[in-house]
Amino acid sequence: MRRKIPSNSALMAFESAARHGSFARAADELALTEGAISRQIARLEAFLDVILFERIGNRVRLLPNGERYAAQVRETLDRLERDSQVLMGQPSDGASLDIATIPTFATRWLIPRLGRFQELHPNVTVHLAERMEPFVLAGSGFDAAIHFDHPAWTGMRTHHLLNEVLVPVCHPTLLDRMGRRHWMICRACIDGKTRTPGNDMHGKPGSH
Repeated sequence: MRRKIPSNSALMAFESAARHGSFARAADELALTEGAISRQIARLEAFLDVILFERIGNRVRLLPNGERYAAQVRETLDRLERDSQVLMGQPSDGASLDIATIPTFATRWLIPRLGRFQELHPNVTVHLAERMEPFVLAGSGFDAAIHFDHPAWTGMRTHHLLNEVLVPVCHPTLLDRMGRRHWMICRACIDGKTRTPGNDMHGKPGSH
């Protein structure tokens, strides 16, 4: 089945014009004429059956549909460029692994261990990206995620790595103002109890 995808030339012309807010500046960037940019965008609008720009004399302005589409096209082109550059820099028998992870975990635990992984798998290039919040892994472009347990990972194959203990910390003067009774309540909330992420004091980072 033939895919219904606009031409690369039209998408690149649109992304550049949307980013610059100008057909003329897009033409300079892509080494084309302003008329060629205008024709490419007109073909794209005809293909989509959607008006992307508002023409006001010699000026253009993205319409709401155009703004949303521009962000999506830019993300797609950026990923395509990144994937192409990665492939170009790999040996013929190489492979890559894209992992999303929590920044602090990556810095303190994962990155220090990548050297050993590289020794064992010299042909595998590991790419790390920071993700603070859980997300849907399928279709994200990532091969795996290292994150706290969460319903977002339902249906994915998971592997428990380790437990993390979170504890409250405050200045002694705050405890003095709260009084002993409130401090005892705080201790009762955390002593000897394991909880789930979100409302929990203890979470379980896992590889997904």
